Amino acid sequence: MDDKDIMDPSVYQIKQSDWEVLENDHYYIYKLLAYKLSSWSEDTYLIVKVNKENNNKEIVIDWNSKDFVFAHHKTFFRFDNDLPDNLDCKASEDRLSSIVLKPDYVYDNLLDADMLIIRASLEKSKTTRMFDVSKFRNIVKK
Repeated sequence: MDDKDIMDPSVYQIKQSDWEVLENDHYYIYKLLAYKLSSWSEDTYLIVKVNKENNNKEIVIDWNSKDFVFAHHKTFFRFDNDLPDNLDCKASEDRLSSIVLKPDYVYDNLLDADMLIIRASLEKSKTTRMFDVSKFRNIVKK
């Protein structure tokens, strides 16, 4: 499969587009499963954490892969049919997730977009994931 095909939503197994909403004393946590190709065994999640006290946000892509992310890296974000942005990210402690360094930009776009495509270079591979984010604006705690 070439790069052009991987950007086509029709090649993915459509997973549920329902956000899992969790809450603890300090955060609202929203978690969404990515669409995936049938050849992928891993489930990837987009995780949005919002601090209840100061409204600070954290955006995490949990790749759930055996391949590690680089300590500092760029991740390609494309919302709907907009031009893509390469956003700076850092690795989580276990190096299995990407943490976006400008979370407000991603959060604001999640409120307006229907589809999100993310692409990153991991240590041994490139990976692309697609998320149906269309329900985010309806479930987010104001």
